[in-house]
Amino acid sequence: MRILTYILFLFLILDVSLTKILGLSENKIRVSHEVFHHHFKPNKNFLSNNGKYGKHSIITNSLGFRDFSKRDIKLDDKNRLILIGDSMTEGLLLDYDFTFAGLVSKYFTKQKIDVLNAGVMSYSPIIYYHKIKYYLDKGLQFSHLVVFIDISDIEDESEFYELDASGKAIIYQKDILESNKTLKKKIRKLLKNNFYITFATFKFLDDQIVERIWGAAGKVITSEKEFIDHIASENYPRGSWTINKKIYDERKEGVERSLKYMNLLNELLIKNNIKLTIAVYPWFTQVYHYDYDSIQVKIWEEFANDNNIDFLNLFPIFVSERPNQDDDIYQEIKENYIPYDVHFNKNGNKKIADFFIKNFKF
Repeated sequence: MRILTYILFLFLILDVSLTKILGLSENKIRVSHEVFHHHFKPNKNFLSNNGKYGKHSIITNSLGFRDFSKRDIKLDDKNRLILIGDSMTEGLLLDYDFTFAGLVSKYFTKQKIDVLNAGVMSYSPIIYYHKIKYYLDKGLQFSHLVVFIDISDIEDESEFYELDASGKAIIYQKDILESNKTLKKKIRKLLKNNFYITFATFKFLDDQIVERIWGAAGKVITSEKEFIDHIASENYPRGSWTINKKIYDERKEGVERSLKYMNLLNELLIKNNIKLTIAVYPWFTQVYHYDYDSIQVKIWEEFANDNNIDFLNLFPIFVSERPNQDDDIYQEIKENYIPYDVHFNKNGNKKIADFFIKNFKF
């Protein structure tokens, strides 16, 4: 027993040493921000290990924006396009070369137009506005901003984010702060930041054994088909508010807050003589339900039309108008979305990039 204790002790010492020396901790790249809540550290090259989803690199430039390489960004280059959005725009789980932001950047760089990607997972309109304002105040110049508004933005606005008492910084709402104090989350954070090898081992076992067996509320999920059925159902309201009126009514505050901050963002850009384009795309929930004439499209197309803003609707390249007998909806979803995940795969990202390049007006 004493020998096992010594072995465990030595393993933990080795684990914490390698975590620090090799920079394995996730907090080496994702950090909090005093104004717009969270961000990437600047000029970093980090290899993110995502268990069953594999590994991908996250490289950031001097502004802390995801990029192809660590590079210094000149603030005074007006001939520049900025993209902003959440994890879909960040390109979660993929190397930057395979993300739509990366593909768009490669194309426009050849046209002598610099492209910056300000997107980070879990962003929403309140952050889009405050982050862009922050960098404008810092002197960053650009001529065009494209906001990729995600389906999940509505829940983030209604449930997660608010301004602090000063009105100058974004925080999680109190119920989220309380939930982050649970013992499980504290242990997970401790392991992730200090004992990464131990964390990765437990995460691998959880990914391979637990997660695929147990879904939400104890529902058994044993296949990708069942995973798709679950995410596309009312049991996962984050993505199903566009196809379920009851959930939409519960998230209506999120719609109103999103419109409020997009109005503020538009006014800010007008003052700075910067053009705005809004783009929307579906989750596979909308593909699953043939949500072609989605309320998500209607909300943002109407907003764009009312404010003379260019609007890009990417729903038609993924969503069919109506079902037909030859449809294999599961296969259509698998072609464009990462297995056991809601994010676009390489093919889905390429479709977005191709559409954007063809239809975007700089």
